[in-house]
Amino acid sequence: MPKLNKIFSSKQNRIEFIIIAAIVILSIVSIICYRINLSDMISQNETEYVAEVIFEGEVVLTVDLSNEGIYHIDGRLPVTLRVTNGRIQFINSVCPDHICEGYGLIPSEINDTAVCLPARVVVKVRPK
Repeated sequence: MPKLNKIFSSKQNRIEFIIIAAIVILSIVSIICYRINLSDMISQNETEYVAEVIFEGEVVLTVDLSNEGIYHIDGRLPVTLRVTNGRIQFINSVCPDHICEGYGLIPSEINDTAVCLPARVVVKVRPK
């Protein structure tokens, strides 16, 4: 005990010890959170996904993202979708601004969404 009393004898030493202990605890918590998040990402990557193509609130097509292909959708305006490498994208739309085409490939993550507003077509990714 005499050594501990010597270490904590000044107020500055106590404050330094508290700061170091807080840093160590925060580091351990950060590592644990990182490991939990990493395991979630790994299990999410093993999940197979589908894309629901929704026109005016109704699912008109469900596309398996593991099968590559091109799909034509007759919405308010026709659009064309392409599935590549487990991801989907708008490749052609008759709409005036083509914003949906500029979005590119939709990542295969739960509830990822792309929309062509003029065509009223929504593409939503979800697990199988």
